[in-house]
Amino acid sequence: MSKLLYLWKNFSKRKNSTKLPPEDSRVEMHINLKSDCSLEHPIFLIDGIDTKYNYCAFDKHCYFIDDIVCLNNNIFELHCSLDLLATHRTEIGNYTAFVERSASNYDIYLPDPYLSSAQKLVNKSTINTNIGLSPYGLYQILVQSRAGVKPYVFDSLAQANAFYNSTQYTTTGNNGSTIEKIVNSVDDALTTSELTLANVSDHSSPMMWLPINPALKEPSSVNIGIWNLNLSGYHVNSNPFYNLTIKLNTPTNVYSDFRKYSPSFSRYTLFLPSIGLVSINPIDAGEDDLYCDIMMDCISGAITYRIYHQNGNDVATFNGQIGVQIACGNTTINAGQLISTAIGAGASILTGGAVGAVAGVAGGLVSTANAVIDAQSCITGGSGNITAIQERYWISFACENYGSKDYPTGVAGRPLMQNVKISTLSGFVKCSNASIPLGDRGNATDVVNSYLNNGFYYE
Repeated sequence: MSKLLYLWKNFSKRKNSTKLPPEDSRVEMHINLKSDCSLEHPIFLIDGIDTKYNYCAFDKHCYFIDDIVCLNNNIFELHCSLDLLATHRTEIGNYTAFVERSASNYDIYLPDPYLSSAQKLVNKSTINTNIGLSPYGLYQILVQSRAGVKPYVFDSLAQANAFYNSTQYTTTGNNGSTIEKIVNSVDDALTTSELTLANVSDHSSPMMWLPINPALKEPSSVNIGIWNLNLSGYHVNSNPFYNLTIKLNTPTNVYSDFRKYSPSFSRYTLFLPSIGLVSINPIDAGEDDLYCDIMMDCISGAITYRIYHQNGNDVATFNGQIGVQIACGNTTINAGQLISTAIGAGASILTGGAVGAVAGVAGGLVSTANAVIDAQSCITGGSGNITAIQERYWISFACENYGSKDYPTGVAGRPLMQNVKISTLSGFVKCSNASIPLGDRGNATDVVNSYLNNGFYYE
């Protein structure tokens, strides 16, 4: 008894595809099944056929025509194999699976292990931010007196040295400056007072250079030991702490997907005066919302940089020494003890409890908030270097991008990692642990699940 067979010429499709041929191009023929043949690999007997036919459908099943054998009396054998993905296209489309990769729907922020990186720098962008430091700076001496410990500042090392050693300092100009009057008057007081006044150095700390803008100087009365000299000097503001908050504008990144947050493709660095070059995790820097609190103590010369997100979550804290101490004479003042006493719990809050790191210690510890993909770098600040700070007294935020090759979207999709109904997708799809229920023979179900889990094309 003959049965109806649908045939297509030159139909192009992949083996691992659900694609069906268009109905309007099919040809109907009545055929006979060869006896003792399998329905998975049937052999159809046809009276005359065009050898260009390569696909057919029979009894609601789709088949590839693998071979055509010519027999006697114009009879041809069509040797076929079952196309399970096309046969069960409807069931596959209605199935909701956990899809690992898809060509039509994917998450651009998921890392793609199939994307190759190139060891080639394709972009470098830097943004510099002025934080108010000065390459000229001021020389500071802490003086102990009945008014407490007061910092006096000088424009030059020569002026600070003259004051420190109680010797007369004059300039070549015609008019004496305020500092000259201070020095001269101190010198006169030391030599003419009926009381015995100890040397300035006995009541002072060693000199320290600080990268403070000279414009921040303010007049201050001069007190040394128990003597009030009734003179005008200079100190820096009435608050010995320098506090500033800035937004770290993120440098240009050529990527806008997961590569923006991946150390394989993006590298972010911050240059911090007195600390040096530090790495910032790409997953933090890529958010474009970083701020920096700069806390400098003018008494000890310590500086703290706190890097954090706009929502307040910490990224890292770097502690260093931006003041450069210049050894001279003897001192009875310990700047480190002064600062730890002066700031107390305030420093503990600002540095996560690491008061010692701020207390005039050369260098310090780095507290960090680790990111998911890479541990934040740890840096110990140096003891200060005038020339280095004068060369770069601003913050630099830099981004370097490394090249990448093409996404294999067409042949391997991109990461999705989500439960999705397959009919909402198109092109390449790869599922995870799919177990689709089919009303077919057991081996057919196994084959279809294998295709779904190894990757197929939903077309």
